[in-house]
Amino acid sequence: MTGKPPAMRHLLPPLAALILAGAPAALAQPAPAAMVIDAQGAVKLARGATAIAAEVTADLPFDTRIEMGPGARLVLLVHAAGEEVSLAGPVTAVLARDGVSGTPPAQVQRRKSAMGSLPQLRRGVTPGAYVMRASRPTARLRPLTLSGTRTLEERPVFRWAAADATGPFTVAVLDETGQVIHEARTESPEYALPAAVALREGVAYSWEVSARNSDGTRFATVGDFSIADGALRQQVRETRPAEGAPFAAWVTWAAWLQAQELHDEARGVWKKLSAQRPDDARLKALAGG
Repeated sequence: MTGKPPAMRHLLPPLAALILAGAPAALAQPAPAAMVIDAQGAVKLARGATAIAAEVTADLPFDTRIEMGPGARLVLLVHAAGEEVSLAGPVTAVLARDGVSGTPPAQVQRRKSAMGSLPQLRRGVTPGAYVMRASRPTARLRPLTLSGTRTLEERPVFRWAAADATGPFTVAVLDETGQVIHEARTESPEYALPAAVALREGVAYSWEVSARNSDGTRFATVGDFSIADGALRQQVRETRPAEGAPFAAWVTWAAWLQAQELHDEARGVWKKLSAQRPDDARLKALAGG
């Protein structure tokens, strides 16, 4: 057992892999060379004739041009070097294979990321990405936690958007074989797993919640999750930014949590960042708002 939720342990079917392998190079998207981890003020990004939104978590390929007005600020995480590059306007710059160069040069500052030399962050930074098992009925309740994720919680709390369902709700937790290991009823749209139910690290679990209204309408949803192992917990402790760390450091950490499939923990960080910048639509989306 790999420790990843079952919905996330899929591989490309052989036919799809062959199709992708034979696709024309022109159809391939340029590989991300950097990620925006802070952007404020008048920042314009473009590659060729294609404009790129100057927003947190935006991917930037090589040959991206950067134009910034007075007072603007941009911080990039350059993947290969694990380097943070800060630019202060007014400046024009380009993201090249040998790094970021700008005019005037003094407006471009570089330092090693506090996260160390990172591999390219997986493109899992997608707002509202809930993984549902196709073998289950169409969900009418939306899971708010523990859906297609790992979790650091040993006694996780299952939460869902009740929509038009009035309860009571039936919650069931299943092990990797599909056997129900715990079942309970609740009037609330959330349920905390009791201490008597011990979940094992690295094992894939699923949970289901359902309700039937007085008019006979049935509501249901499912989610998949696993408990993070000790090694990942240690990484989380070691990489967490110090209190008072720059905004960009927290963005990098939230993206790293997302790449580790710790989606609920990442969402908590996005919410805090969104509260600092309530007008930022991208942060609001990442926070699930």
